[in-house]
Amino acid sequence: MREIVLFIFTLIFISGCTIKPEVKESQSAQLLIKTPIIKISDFALIKTHSSSKRVYVLNAGQKVLDILISDKICLNGPCFEKLNFNNRFFQRTHYENIFEEILNLEPIYDSKNLIKTKNGFIQNIEFNNELISYEKINSGIRYQDRAKNILIIIDFKGDK
Repeated sequence: MREIVLFIFTLIFISGCTIKPEVKESQSAQLLIKTPIIKISDFALIKTHSSSKRVYVLNAGQKVLDILISDKICLNGPCFEKLNFNNRFFQRTHYENIFEEILNLEPIYDSKNLIKTKNGFIQNIEFNNELISYEKINSGIRYQDRAKNILIIIDFKGDK
């Protein structure tokens, strides 16, 4: 009887370690990120799970970028509170979910200064006389903060 209980416990333990979150959506994209801490231009795989999103960039079979967004944002392993990550990544104090909104091709800052266009939208947001430009065109986005030398371009392959 003891061996059966031990066997069942071992099966539960092993299966618990191998269960991965179900992928709701997986898309490839051309990704360009230029910030003080990341400079990369390559194809990326963006996977959406029920409670997280993950951005992978592989080069020659090796992970060169791995960003996991859930209750925190993990960058190639180490995890940060979202506001701390934003301060490091964007060099500004943005609200918690700005990076997720950019990855989801959604308006930022509660649609502040949003101008709808035929294929998306444009937003120009000013911070202390410094301009952030953000636009969605079809299945891609372009986020640029010239004052902080930050550029993010994502062009999803297929429909988004």
